[in-house]
Amino acid sequence: MKPGGETTRLEFTITKAIILMPTKIVHLTHSMEIGGTEQVIMQLVQGLDATRFTNVITCIDGAIGEMGRLLEEQDYTIHSLSRNDGFDKTLIKDIRTILKSEKADIVHCHQYTPYCYGALAAIGLPTKVVFTEHGRFYPDVYTWKRRAVNQLLARLTDAIVSISEATRKALIKYEWLPASQISVIYNGMKLDRTSADATVARSTINSIQPQYLKQGDVVIGTVARLDPIKNHAMMIRTLVRLQKNHPNSRLVIVGDGPERGKLEQLVEEHDVQHAVLFTGFQNNTPDFISCFDIFLLTSDSEGTSMTLLEAMAFARPCIVTQVGGNPELIQQDRNGILIQRNDDEQLLGALESLLADRQNGNELGKQASKDFDARFELRHMIKGYDDLYTRLIARG
Repeated sequence: MKPGGETTRLEFTITKAIILMPTKIVHLTHSMEIGGTEQVIMQLVQGLDATRFTNVITCIDGAIGEMGRLLEEQDYTIHSLSRNDGFDKTLIKDIRTILKSEKADIVHCHQYTPYCYGALAAIGLPTKVVFTEHGRFYPDVYTWKRRAVNQLLARLTDAIVSISEATRKALIKYEWLPASQISVIYNGMKLDRTSADATVARSTINSIQPQYLKQGDVVIGTVARLDPIKNHAMMIRTLVRLQKNHPNSRLVIVGDGPERGKLEQLVEEHDVQHAVLFTGFQNNTPDFISCFDIFLLTSDSEGTSMTLLEAMAFARPCIVTQVGGNPELIQQDRNGILIQRNDDEQLLGALESLLADRQNGNELGKQASKDFDARFELRHMIKGYDDLYTRLIARG
């Protein structure tokens, strides 16, 4: 700097170059298989300004996965590490090696286990640590061991993000993480609603089970991994009762998972094979959602469900359990219907009310679509993380 405080041309050029260097972010996650968290990561790295941010993904459980392969085809760097059983000290070393070789400005840890390893790997490095909690298990519990560990992790962490206010409260109550460090950034997504084709979905459904959907049938549907926490059994039990007054009602379950055998057995026990269809995993979920007359989400726990956001975007009337982040997306009788967890009677009543008043369902769906555009379209999530990363780098 010249006498008098003037900046030389060389100093100005160096400063400008530093400012213009993209921020390098290493996203640390279990894998990039098909899933909600993985979808968030994929849309985040694709949505951030590529002139300001460079994104790298590291999977700690060995599997790059289908979403990871798609990102590799788009020239994103994906590292794959294999986590051993128990507390894997070698994994910390391997992550640290990646952070150093990538010259990471930020390690963004998605979910709790990657967070533990990522925060420890970054000790002593200039790398900022961000942790996003994408959801909670049910029932939520805390342990003294986690309380002690999390107090250490919090001191190693620059920012914590939850995907709903309910998740934020759980982090404070059950994880003993400091409220002052936790902000809420809702999941967002980008959808091309003009490209969804309900005819394609109906054709796929009827190719799986011929003549399953006929003219005049009411399609009640869900898209979710077949996992106990999603409580698909509740839908099947309720569909059995709904058939008495609405024999043209059909339940379409899109997705796959460990519960499929049990759920198929439940369908057989109630003899409703003609009214319940398992499509298995499908790539084109927007097509299926666009052919649903009613969308169901009967989970015992949720963060911010990506498939619920899709259903809102497509103006589907939604019935969801009042758990986790669901009430932050759906407000009773304004843009959908909320029911209590595992309450078959409430689910049956909600379905019968929508089938009795289709116009009300249409109005709920229209409002849900407006709310999606105003709060949950991808640009809102991207701005939230862009602002967060920028603040952290500005701190130095």
